Amino acid sequence: MYNLIKLFKSLIGFHNYLLLKKRMGFIKLGYNNIQHQRKWSQSFLKSNNQKEYSNHWGKIDQYNEGLGDYRIVKDKLVKLSESNKSVLEIGCLDGKWSKVLIDKFKDVHLMDLDDKLVPLLRKNFGNDFNFYTTEGNELSQLNDNSIDLIFSMDSLLRLPNKSFILCYFEEFKRVLKNNGQVYVHLPCNSKVGSIERDFTFISKNEIIRFSKKVGLEVIDFDEKTLEHGILLNLLNKIVRNS
Repeated sequence: MYNLIKLFKSLIGFHNYLLLKKRMGFIKLGYNNIQHQRKWSQSFLKSNNQKEYSNHWGKIDQYNEGLGDYRIVKDKLVKLSESNKSVLEIGCLDGKWSKVLIDKFKDVHLMDLDDKLVPLLRKNFGNDFNFYTTEGNELSQLNDNSIDLIFSMDSLLRLPNKSFILCYFEEFKRVLKNNGQVYVHLPCNSKVGSIERDFTFISKNEIIRFSKKVGLEVIDFDEKTLEHGILLNLLNKIVRNS
């Protein structure tokens, strides 16, 4: 049996083999829900080594095996700070990426599922940010046309289903200023690492279609930098009638 499976994988390719297993329901970890994400934050807060717990999802100043080169993400954020003043980070946790934002942006907004993270964030960053909570598919605490850049890394990967991604895209469109941008890490079944981890199952074409549906222009669809998903850069270009 093992040799037959090995032969089948060699014939169709490992990526297609994983896609087939996923569609047939053989890859199913059951972690794609908001409850699991809340437990992640709670486990982090109870951890005796929070830094190591956070670094499990990569260190920002290096290439991380199985995850990708986070230095490229950091450099991109620094570049984006040159033309954007206000930034929203979705899924800040302990503030690993927030530090880059606070150092480079004038107006920083952090968001997560659990406001129990706030004391730790205040300890690390003082009052240099505003904090908001989300239910996992909305940005309702933010005003329309109020943000220049929306950023998220290692957070929007285990949403219950792809419709949650569309809901976020609709919210991105609402809160972004004209010429505002989105730079987010998303799951995508074009990446083996995303399928292996059973992240939210969504295709490249669906992500692009969702972007166009809400009126956001795709600047870059980066499938190279990360091994467990893609980096999506969108532009909110509002065309006004003359």
